[in-house]
Amino acid sequence: MSPCPTCTEVIKKRYGEVLPEAKDYLYKRTFDYCQFIFETGFQNIETRFDCIATYHDPCHLRRGLGITDEPRQIIKKLGFQLVEMDEYDACCGMAGAFSLKLPKISEEIMKKKLSKAEKTCAKNLITACPGCLLQLRGGAKALGKDIDVKHLAELVE
Repeated sequence: MSPCPTCTEVIKKRYGEVLPEAKDYLYKRTFDYCQFIFETGFQNIETRFDCIATYHDPCHLRRGLGITDEPRQIIKKLGFQLVEMDEYDACCGMAGAFSLKLPKISEEIMKKKLSKAEKTCAKNLITACPGCLLQLRGGAKALGKDIDVKHLAELVE
């Protein structure tokens, strides 16, 4: 189980290309955090929030692993009123090394994402990827945005 969809996708899909003999083994035994919690601990999640949140779909979670509904169900089970932002599934600008290689472009993408999050009036921006978390939390802080960026695991645990 991994709280990083990028790592999960690499193990489930890419390691099998390098280690064909381990492909089935890795695929069956590797889970993203959201998928794992949804399938094994969803019933134990306590409702402890009563406020608005919006959710950013990490690219590797949505496109790479096809996981979209599970994080939303967990967010709602926690008690958040989920308000979807426009282009919730658009990249936050982190994109792995992209943010290091092209920081100006990455920053503009991040600003656009935070602006869309702000328009929801949510004070909580939730994601399920450590890279997206760093990008969005760092950007919100640097820009003085009044939005709390959290990884879903921080809220469940």
